[in-house]
Amino acid sequence: MASKDVPPLNVIIVGAGIGGLAAAVALRQQGHQVRLYEKSGFSHEVGAAITLNPNVVGLLERLGVDVDQHGADKEGGLRYYSHKGDLVFKANRQTESAATRYIHRVDLHSALRVAAINQEAEINLKSHIETLDPKTRSITLASGDVLEADVLIGADGMHSFTRQFISQEHSKAMPFGKSTFRFLVPMDRVAADPRAKCFAVKDPISRIWDDKEGRRIVTYPCRSNSELNILVLHPEELRERISSDKTPKQQMLELCSDFNNDVLALLALADDEVLEWRLFDLPALPTWCSGRLALLGDAAHPLLPYAAQGGAQAIEDAVTLSVLLHKGTLPGDVPERLKLYFDARHQRAEYVQQFARTQGAARPGQKEVPDDGAWHEFFKKIFSHDAWGHAEEVLKHSKS
Repeated sequence: MASKDVPPLNVIIVGAGIGGLAAAVALRQQGHQVRLYEKSGFSHEVGAAITLNPNVVGLLERLGVDVDQHGADKEGGLRYYSHKGDLVFKANRQTESAATRYIHRVDLHSALRVAAINQEAEINLKSHIETLDPKTRSITLASGDVLEADVLIGADGMHSFTRQFISQEHSKAMPFGKSTFRFLVPMDRVAADPRAKCFAVKDPISRIWDDKEGRRIVTYPCRSNSELNILVLHPEELRERISSDKTPKQQMLELCSDFNNDVLALLALADDEVLEWRLFDLPALPTWCSGRLALLGDAAHPLLPYAAQGGAQAIEDAVTLSVLLHKGTLPGDVPERLKLYFDARHQRAEYVQQFARTQGAARPGQKEVPDDGAWHEFFKKIFSHDAWGHAEEVLKHSKS
């Protein structure tokens, strides 16, 4: 039977975050029927900015998403400092189309959602799933409705509900021992402050300050350089120093009180509603698939923020799935194609996971800054990868 005569696959995606929406767009481009079920209502989207490195910018373009049209900033360079403000090393980045971008997570999510709607993917919000059955390829909603599909995809994040139906061994992500304060500051507020205005530059630059105790401050712009994204990562064991009766902002300033004065002035510009996020990790799963059920993104391989690849790896998963489940794929071929998906993706994702763990595991007595050579090797290996082309090669060799 010619591929054009094969009916499209019926796909259900659990979760409509960045990875789930990217998978929906990619699979709709292959002509498959796609339904997403998301427990939230998208009414109060939260989060700060994320980094999109060259390995994913091109993939988004193939999905019809031009991040430059959604407030993304091209990275102009990286500056790495000691916590006292001494410049340790710097790197100037590419300025052409393949350069790294900074984008607000909500803006990227909105762009993918519009792309999914334009591709006529069905998005169901406030949909609570009671259970899932890989054997019957079905989900049961809280309403009692049972929905069947040819393919089930779990894209429901760090604390995935679908993961337990594939691996009981590591079904829950565990605390990593570090937390992060995350917030945005308007760039005009930065420029108006006498001490912080040095960070209000026209050329979008990522800046990192590190110390030997594992504290790290990261800043980079987003939304066409109109806002500065700030993360303050820290070991939870250091919270013993902080007065528990203070607000999160006060706790953050107390925790970083010995950092460079200009950096402290920048942190002080935060609104009072600073949020603190606990970091979680998960050992590598033995597999991401069972029959016609597969996981992607944080549901399969949660990533700590130290590698700046969380969203990128989820999008790589999504396009890999779409290539391997190309138009004309028969339902009976799905289990083997999902095994190919795991084979194509797991080593790379686990490599990124381990790099992020290593970068985030700094403790007293270790170097104050990471090894520049290790970063360069990581960037070289990660940035040059074409997930789409790699998936095509995997599929080609599987048929030979």
